[in-house]
Amino acid sequence: MRKTTLLVVIVLSLFSCKEGSKESQRILPDSAGPINNVSIVIDNELGKIR
Repeated sequence: MRKTTLLVVIVLSLFSCKEGSKESQRILPDSAGPINNVSIVIDNELGKIR
């Protein structure tokens, strides 16, 4: 049982690694905006002043 579990873990770890998939699934760039600028994105309801 222990050998089977070890074999399954090794096989799954070998097939789960894909070199090219990280670059194609990238969501945000390294930087988005000018230097020394912080942009805050919130819902309109949260941004209203009472």
